[in-house]
Amino acid sequence: TMALDGVTIRRMTDEDLSQVNEISHSLFGKERVSTWPQAVEAHWKHHRPTLNFVAEQDVRVIGFLLGGIRRARRMVPLAGWIDMLGVHPDYQREGIGRRLVEAFSEECKKSSAVISVAIKKNDKPLKKFFNKMGFRDSDLITLEK
Repeated sequence: TMALDGVTIRRMTDEDLSQVNEISHSLFGKERVSTWPQAVEAHWKHHRPTLNFVAEQDVRVIGFLLGGIRRARRMVPLAGWIDMLGVHPDYQREGIGRRLVEAFSEECKKSSAVISVAIKKNDKPLKKFFNKMGFRDSDLITLEK
């Protein structure tokens, strides 16, 4: 856990889910990374991501990151995937998203995993956020049919 300005970053537990859901709903359609089409609750219950963090201030959860380290296929390096990331609208632009990503990154480094996130191609604010944190376009693209 890291504390700064009364905000603590710690691992997420089942007890945090209701507050995380509230944040997710408050961001619906706004600035939220969501690689997955489903709601936070469904993702938490069905995929059981293994590397999840919350930002907490005065026992109130104000931000979250759900993700995990996985290998897509043989010959591909281990990757820490950020699946969902959200910060309550009242607490945005205060470095909380950055600190959640940094906590996730620290854990990924222990496994020598590269850190990846999928965002919508036209989401310029989110791309700018991740670029500021050192993320660059990868050589992979997603194709759909």
